[in-house]
Order: sequence, then C-alpha cells, then structure tokens
Amino acid sequence: MIEKIDPNKEKDERADHIRNNRVTETLVNKIIPFSSVDGPGNRTAIFLQGCNFDCLYCHNPETINICNNCGKCVPNCPTGALEISDGQVIY
Repeated sequence: MIEKIDPNKEKDERADHIRNNRVTETLVNKIIPFSSVDGPGNRTAIFLQGCNFDCLYCHNPETINICNNCGKCVPNCPTGALEISDGQVIY
C-alpha cells in the first residue's frame, strides 16, 4: 500500500510549534534603520542572532548560532571579513 503524504502536515506542525513556543527574549545582531536591499521600498531591518534554519541561500551567516567571541571563526572566514577587536568578533 502506498502512503499518501500530506504536504501541509509539516507546515501545520511547524506553525503549531511556533505558536506553542513563543520567544519572549532574543539577541539582536544588528539593526539597519534604513534598508532598501531586503526588498522593495525603505524599511528598518532587524537581524536576530541565533537563527538555526540553515537556509542554503543565507545572506547573513554571521547570525547563525550564538557567538561567544571565541575568535575561532576569524582565521576561517573565507572572505577575511571578521576580526577581533577589544575581545569581540566584529565584521
């Protein structure tokens, strides 16, 4: 017997998880007060730290996980965009 797969089941389960596990606090990585890059028009863009979606097309990989300023990422950065300054990793 072939089992039918409901494409909406995973979406419904994810929506239920989000509704039932609301975040009350979060870490902000960066706030850009005027941005026209992330879509049409001007807007404020707020980038949160600790994303775990692991999207293949991620344009902000520095927001993945939570940085503890260990510095291990600095020598491994393929573009050389990271550095340590006053004990903090900056980009």
